[in-house]
Amino acid sequence: MIIGVTGTFGSGKSLVVKYLGKDVINVDKIGHQILEKKKKDIVKIFGKDIIRNKKVDRKKLGNIVFSDKIKLNKLNKIVHPEMVKSVKEKAKGNYVIDAALLVQLNLDKLCDKIILVKSNKKIQTERLLNKGYSKTHINNVISEQNKQFKKLKPDLIIRNVKTKEELKKQVKQWIKKQQLN
Repeated sequence: MIIGVTGTFGSGKSLVVKYLGKDVINVDKIGHQILEKKKKDIVKIFGKDIIRNKKVDRKKLGNIVFSDKIKLNKLNKIVHPEMVKSVKEKAKGNYVIDAALLVQLNLDKLCDKIILVKSNKKIQTERLLNKGYSKTHINNVISEQNKQFKKLKPDLIIRNVKTKEELKKQVKQWIKKQQLN
């Protein structure tokens, strides 16, 4: 069984994935690897300023693309096809696909069950400010990611607005109800 876990930036997807206790395909990590693999193509479009310590500075690149839809589309055309290919190669058997862009990448079609993790914007913003992101960047990313969820019909919506223990309890109750263990 393949379970897709999605939600916006800072919603708590990673904790939900952890509590599911299954093998994980982390689409963000795949994307990071592809950024390095496609570094030359990305530098041609976005310039050498996005390189720090011989690697793509994801925060700098993110600030550029999430404030300019045309640039975001250019980046997506480079990395998304490779991301999808990689996930499809790995998604055989029992996995959790951890992906903010699950729907945008059409990876929801691979999933037997889908969990949407939601949080309120104030909590998300606090979490992400503590990780060093700017308020503008947080708002731009969340706004961009939220667009895809309008068509999504998740099997479970988890509201991550309380404690980690409460979040874990919601996940474990769902697992028991689905008879996944």
